[in-house]
Amino acid sequence: MQCGYIPEAVSDLSIYATAVLFLQVGDEVWVKKCVTEPAGGWAGVTHNSVGTLLSVNGEDVVVNFTECKEWRGLLTELEKVRPISIGDKVKVRKHKLC
Repeated sequence: MQCGYIPEAVSDLSIYATAVLFLQVGDEVWVKKCVTEPAGGWAGVTHNSVGTLLSVNGEDVVVNFTECKEWRGLLTELEKVRPISIGDKVKVRKHKLC
């Protein structure tokens, strides 16, 4: 399924609903890598930004990112950040502090 695409057929719509409705207020989310320009713009947010989903109103969402406190976008532009689990391969990199 294409990123951000809302299927026309009712049978496809149930797949779409299942794919995006797992997001709930309070979830940690980020903008999907396949999104080139979010509906509401970037406003300093990047694909690596992690935010808290504040509200969902139909397809419209509000997310609290560090870079933008009330970022507005579409539900189909977001995905839940998966926590790291035991056994996951991770890459550690240096972080510059202010």
